[in-house]
Amino acid sequence: MRPRTLSLLAIWPTLTLTKRLIESHSLNPCMPHSQIAASFFHAVLSPDNQTLSITTEFHSQIALPNTTIQFVATAYGYPVFTQTMNPCLVKGMEGACPLHAGAIPRIDMNIPVPKDGLAKVPGVVYTIPDLQASIRVWVNDTNDGRPVACVEADLSNGETVHQDGVGWVVALLVGGGFVVAAVLFERGFVLAASRTSAHVMLLLGYYQAMALVGLSAVRMPPIVQSWTQNFVWSMGIVKVGFLQALGLWYLRATGGKPSTLLSKLDHTSVRIMKRTNANAYFKSESEVVSGMKRVSFIASIEITNLFMTTYIWFVIVVMFVLGFMLLLNVTCKRLSKKRGTRPLQVCGVLWKTYLKGILFRVGLIFFVPLNTMCYWELTQRNSSAEGALAALTAVNIFGLFCYAMWRIIRISKQSAMVHGSSIVQLYGDERTLSRWGFLFAHFKATCSPFAVAILLHQLVKSMIIGLGQNSPTAQAVAFFILDLLAFVLIVLFQPYLDSGTNFFAATTSGINLVNSILLFLFSDAFTLPPIANGVSGIIFFFINLVFLAIVLFLTVYSCIVSLWKANPDVAGRKLLDDRASFIKPHTPWSHGDLSALGLTARGESQQSLHRLASLKTNSSTRMEQMSSMATLTDGTRHRPAQYAADWVPGSR
Repeated sequence: MRPRTLSLLAIWPTLTLTKRLIESHSLNPCMPHSQIAASFFHAVLSPDNQTLSITTEFHSQIALPNTTIQFVATAYGYPVFTQTMNPCLVKGMEGACPLHAGAIPRIDMNIPVPKDGLAKVPGVVYTIPDLQASIRVWVNDTNDGRPVACVEADLSNGETVHQDGVGWVVALLVGGGFVVAAVLFERGFVLAASRTSAHVMLLLGYYQAMALVGLSAVRMPPIVQSWTQNFVWSMGIVKVGFLQALGLWYLRATGGKPSTLLSKLDHTSVRIMKRTNANAYFKSESEVVSGMKRVSFIASIEITNLFMTTYIWFVIVVMFVLGFMLLLNVTCKRLSKKRGTRPLQVCGVLWKTYLKGILFRVGLIFFVPLNTMCYWELTQRNSSAEGALAALTAVNIFGLFCYAMWRIIRISKQSAMVHGSSIVQLYGDERTLSRWGFLFAHFKATCSPFAVAILLHQLVKSMIIGLGQNSPTAQAVAFFILDLLAFVLIVLFQPYLDSGTNFFAATTSGINLVNSILLFLFSDAFTLPPIANGVSGIIFFFINLVFLAIVLFLTVYSCIVSLWKANPDVAGRKLLDDRASFIKPHTPWSHGDLSALGLTARGESQQSLHRLASLKTNSSTRMEQMSSMATLTDGTRHRPAQYAADWVPGSR
């Protein structure tokens, strides 16, 4: 991403101040058995200069002494203007009069356009972003009027909703949200950190869901393709020069053959497959890109480098986290020797546990990108080493998260058996909360395993994108079913830790469902008129634009309030479980005789303070109760009933 602006106003540029133009970069056959095919085409219409500049190379399979050329321009399925001309009377088109068989030499010409011709072009064509328009050129035999060739060019006015500034803004806000959650956790406000982390993960999940829509092979309107391109950074699709060189070196070193599409644009037309050209006929002289190839092409990344780009970014983030944590631990140790106190919680005896938890969180962030790219690479097999790396990565990440969920479920069952509640050990044990909390802390106690459903939902969608690039309709149907199921489950179970987070999750899931419905309409399962697809694309853009603006504002406001409040744990909405009774304070004064101060900082009630004081006076009795647990003859364990009723942290 190269930053152009850090304002969401970049979504809709100040179009009236830019130079007006209409251009095209491809010319492709639009009828079966077309006798003319172009290998390169570039045309620019500058209404301010009243000129049409054309550079083209094409091949003709037929020779005709007399031809007429008809231009038909359409916008959103409706004809804008039609014009017929004789090439023999137009300067610069001598190669088509008469029309010769064989390769036509490269044509570079500037054609003056009269004012009355420009007056037929509506002014909105020069300003609306991601123009859904095209022009067809019919070559007819003058003698009998039959068409002998048809070529079509997609038109663009240079305005688009794909802005690098949008990607930078949403990426920085997500990164800032994770930093705020880490600061809150370090300050001892575990509940506020869980809320903030849940909101940021839901926001990141929305970004990745939007990117998956863009990576699908469904032919979509241009405005949808451009908008979803703003979120492909969340899939690790970010071009950096030295990373591309590193990926290219690895591909060649392992026996792979890199693609050269980006390096041959000077003599090859590349056409992006979209809903308006679904019925076009393409030949070998032109490159047609759709789905993941389209996203890679727009990001200026060779398609053979796409997998390694995401993988290298994953490795860079992991190495950065490791280096930062090691440096932080060394710095904290030096400061503690000078001051005699431990400055940060993560620098304590559990810093390795914190490190493992952070690495698992990095794996969760890259869960969708890695799975998508790994399964995609298995279908491409750019090299044997990359294929093996993709298979090994997919198996490892699946196994790691299966192991993590197994540990959480096992700990929950043990806690329920020993303490009568499944969340006692999940939140009362600092090691468990720090290492595995990323999978259950976002959910209420009764829905801790809901993370399994979320991960399965993401895994299946990733597999559909990676393995189903040749089945766009199947992708659209599967997305609709999966998002509908996810929406129903979230609305029915309300699995998150408080009502505000449940509302956020339901709204995000609802927007994803609407996007899936529109994606279904864009697919080949429906034959909608072009105007309907154009309107659906604009609806897609505005719904997501409004939702994104609201969500970003609320996220920033929530983070600011959490940092500003003296006790953000009690400033949020009421929790749907009693985890606050079991979470141990993290503040430096939360041990020994100053435990009451820790409870007060966390907003505990006076009743909790009396409860802790009572525990101190009867600690010996508690220990006797725990030690009196005996093993019965059938192997089950006996637990005093009163132990589960009045257990609090520190009683063990």
